[in-house]
Amino acid sequence: MKTTQFIRILILIVGFSFSATTLAQEGKIQGKVTDSKGLVLIGSSIVVVENNKSSNTDANGEFAINNVANGSYQIAVSYIGFITRKVTVKVPQSNILNIALQEDQAALDEVVVTGVFDKRSALNSSIAISTVNAVQIQKMAPTSAAELLKNVPGIFVNNSLGEIRNTVYSRGVTTGNNDGRWGYDYVSMQEDGLPVTNAIFANFGPDMFLRADATLDKLEAVRGGTASITGANAPGGVFNYISKTGGEKFAGEIRTKLGLEGNGKNPYYRADFNLGGPLAKNLTYNVGGFYRKSDGSQYPGYASNFGGQLKGNLVYKYETGSLKLLVKSLNDHNLTAEGIPTNSYTDMKPSVGFSNTSSVLPPAISLTTYVPTRGDVTYKSKDLWHSKDNSVGLNWEQKLGNGWKFTNNARLSSMSVEAFTPLSTVSPIAMDNIVTYFVLGALHPPTQVIPGTYTVSQGGQPIMTIKSFSGFDYTVTSNTAPGSALSPNSLFFTPLIYNYSKVNEFRDQFNFNKKIENHTFNIGGFFDNSSLYRVSGSMGVSLNTIQNHPQTVGISVTNPGNVTYQVTNPNGIVNVGADQGYTIINSKQNQKAIYFAHTWEINDKLTFDWGARYENVRIHGTNNAPSLVVSNTGGIDGNPLTLFDNTSSALGSPFSYDKTLGYLSYSGALNYKVSDQTALYFRYSNGKKAPGYNIYNDVSTEFGASSLDPQVQIIQQYEVGYKSKIENAIFTITPFYSLLSDIPNSVTFTNDATGLLYNPPALYNNIRTFGIELESSVKLSNNFNIRGVITAQDAKATKYNAWIHQTDNSHTTAGTDIMIDNSGNKAANVPNLMVNITPEYTSNSFYANVTWSYMGARQANFANAFELPAFSQFNLAMGYDISAKLRVSANVNNVLNSYGVMGWVGPGSFPFNLNLEGLTKADIAANPTAFHQAIAIPARAYFLTLAYKF
Repeated sequence: MKTTQFIRILILIVGFSFSATTLAQEGKIQGKVTDSKGLVLIGSSIVVVENNKSSNTDANGEFAINNVANGSYQIAVSYIGFITRKVTVKVPQSNILNIALQEDQAALDEVVVTGVFDKRSALNSSIAISTVNAVQIQKMAPTSAAELLKNVPGIFVNNSLGEIRNTVYSRGVTTGNNDGRWGYDYVSMQEDGLPVTNAIFANFGPDMFLRADATLDKLEAVRGGTASITGANAPGGVFNYISKTGGEKFAGEIRTKLGLEGNGKNPYYRADFNLGGPLAKNLTYNVGGFYRKSDGSQYPGYASNFGGQLKGNLVYKYETGSLKLLVKSLNDHNLTAEGIPTNSYTDMKPSVGFSNTSSVLPPAISLTTYVPTRGDVTYKSKDLWHSKDNSVGLNWEQKLGNGWKFTNNARLSSMSVEAFTPLSTVSPIAMDNIVTYFVLGALHPPTQVIPGTYTVSQGGQPIMTIKSFSGFDYTVTSNTAPGSALSPNSLFFTPLIYNYSKVNEFRDQFNFNKKIENHTFNIGGFFDNSSLYRVSGSMGVSLNTIQNHPQTVGISVTNPGNVTYQVTNPNGIVNVGADQGYTIINSKQNQKAIYFAHTWEINDKLTFDWGARYENVRIHGTNNAPSLVVSNTGGIDGNPLTLFDNTSSALGSPFSYDKTLGYLSYSGALNYKVSDQTALYFRYSNGKKAPGYNIYNDVSTEFGASSLDPQVQIIQQYEVGYKSKIENAIFTITPFYSLLSDIPNSVTFTNDATGLLYNPPALYNNIRTFGIELESSVKLSNNFNIRGVITAQDAKATKYNAWIHQTDNSHTTAGTDIMIDNSGNKAANVPNLMVNITPEYTSNSFYANVTWSYMGARQANFANAFELPAFSQFNLAMGYDISAKLRVSANVNNVLNSYGVMGWVGPGSFPFNLNLEGLTKADIAANPTAFHQAIAIPARAYFLTLAYKF
């Protein structure tokens, strides 16, 4: 009896204790918030998504939310400078939550690896560095990898040409060209710590082989500073696109993106995926990529982008180090944006009959001709710019003992670009000008003179007739062709440009790191070896009506004897197979560098670092100049009545070169840590850079080879940086001064006597820029944040000379071309003000932001002939988390369909319209409504993305 009573009492006590414990846990959510290193985050915000109950962490990083009914909840944990994290919790809790937040791109204590020799926080780094992480990237709808850099102060980005052939420079460190041919001369676009390619020349650059997809983890961007020491030929900046790696648990993401470009008219389709996780103990993998097809903003009648890439990595970690194997295969086709016809040098608005979605490209063309060293090649305009990259790399980190650490990054790549494109060189050609008939072959060879009646037909119907009594005079007698208001009595002249570039490249960078007390030493080196095979020329010229979506025309001439000659082939093409000949290039670039860097932590507040880099660059090779063979016996088809194939291409004379340049770059800085939240630094850098392949590729005459004198370019930069985090605001202010010396300026002209292309000697010029950069992120409330980047600057050409072509049928070199002096003028394409501000609202599972981008006015060229007008653009982004795994997001780029001009193509015909420095104020005053072209930002576009994470 006593035993039974005792058991009842015991059960009652245990039951009461259990109930009391349960009641203590009911109605409360408890936890602790730290950063990725385990440090507590005081003042973190915790919000229960379902009922908006909230709390903040105390001095120990702990929080508690009371009066919460039993059930399952999602809490949102946020802290300024860190990525908001959502966590699912059940009430009553079985364990107290331990939540670690990852640093956001604006955080000053984020550890960075780019532009420094040892991993350190941004606050302790005496460099101007910004990061953009995967969360930020996913909220955007960038048209190119380069467009992500618009989120970085001091960086000028022109992505108006589309996904490739962008222009990127920092702090006015630029050649001044802005047409996509020399877009990356002073910066290094990197992928996982190595240059995408170190072989950069006209129409071949890193963005041909760099794509931002679901595998991208973050972007680190360094402006100036140590870039001249840590990067190869990169005094302007190093921009490192860092890939995701697999974690300890399997995870993945699939994205499907649908859109309408061209102001809602042209479809866009894209799919991305990324998978990662463990394969075995200490071994993880990550693999992903994308495929995309779109009609673009200016639909030419066929797809403007199609293709994709596959990327992956394996990471093996062991006790003293790690190995990372990286592979990539890219196969992509891209069309660069076309010039939009304009007759105004003030607002540069589209001419009558055209808009920001118009296309001036001819219908799809397929034409097979002989190309020296390539054999028969079929020109396929639908293939666009066809880029391929197959790369394999290995990154190795190893602790050697006694405080020594060794890293080595190596990559082997096989890259090629085959381009079937007019390069935005569509231009009008007057049918009452004798030069036109020389170009069309009616006076080629000059002994061939055909007087009579020329008939231009479209769809079998005459639209223009021209009378010539002597074969040297041309009078339009009737004209119903469209486009007379733009350019009277004219047709569109479209060179069928063909470029094939093949580069095999190996690059390797190694570094030894040693820390001795408060000193850190680094010594390392860089090696790059690339071989280039390049064929460039024109397969002919397509003639078309001047209108949106031009139509092909045919031209014939009937002489006084009633004999009819066909000037164009059945597809409206003249000079089939040999418009201006082909340049064949076989060359190699060998680059070797060694560097030393020292960081001295003088005390807990003051740090001094300095470094030096010696570079040796050799470029050697042989160029075969363009050569034409003129037939007097009927040409390729043997028919004397067809004039369109009377000229063929041949392998021209070889011209060899072998140049080596050696130079020293150095940089030093003091960083003073005012407090745990504020730092101030000063840096001076003297960076040097050897000219790339460009000036060597231009060698096409004996004079050009003998006078080739490459100059080392010098970039001096001063900068002061102030970084601070005050309560709910993070900001950096960086005044800077840069002086760029010995900028090479090269142009291409046509010899008036032979019709062949040639290049006058390169000219070397100087630019000075000073300005200030501001980057800030302010959290106004738990739901509202504003991030902004602002750059104000002034750039001046302290020395600038340029060539202007002089028409002279007797000259065979640059002998009669004249050189003009634009020294003292404002530098071209350097805006006085750039602004990028993004306010964002986040609430529970929803976010919305709008980005205002302002591009200030820029001088169109160094002659300061006219200004490219300032403009604003607004982009809208919003998203909703349907569940913890499923998100839907929407983006509208260029919400107001603004017309912003980022580049231009000059008046006249190819190639003279590409010499932007040849246009002066006097030329504009003489012909203020001359036909030219504007390269504008893409028209309004809509995108809808569904992302599933698992």
